[in-house]
Amino acid sequence: MATDKKNMKTGDGKAGGKKIGDGKVGGKKTGRKPVKKAAAIGKKPPIHKRIGRFFGDIFNELKRVSWPDRKQLFSSTAVILAIVVSVVIFVFIVDTILGGLLSLSGVYDPSNKDLPALPTPNPATFAPPTPTGAEVPPTVTTTVV
Repeated sequence: MATDKKNMKTGDGKAGGKKIGDGKVGGKKTGRKPVKKAAAIGKKPPIHKRIGRFFGDIFNELKRVSWPDRKQLFSSTAVILAIVVSVVIFVFIVDTILGGLLSLSGVYDPSNKDLPALPTPNPATFAPPTPTGAEVPPTVTTTVV
């Protein structure tokens, strides 16, 4: 099976072609950084440079955001508030209907206020438990002879 040298070329058709990942396609920059050499791939920049690059990237992304104008902001806020109010009304109606059905069936009686109270400890007589002899870990003593 013969290989055609023409098919093995990359890039602009010249012998050797372009390196893959050199940041250019057809002589135009792609915005990608060129591929680093193998010896430098394993190294990380210092932490302060990585943190600075992180916040720089955030700043650059925030410049690209299309922020709404005042009219869009108020209309979106009005839509969200209308949705929240309608969900609150819907949940109130469903809760009232289910409470009424449960009280009619006898499962739930809203007029019964005699719920059992939980006992509360008296602060004057309350003392934290003290460990007994069985709970105290034994001490180990060693003597050097």
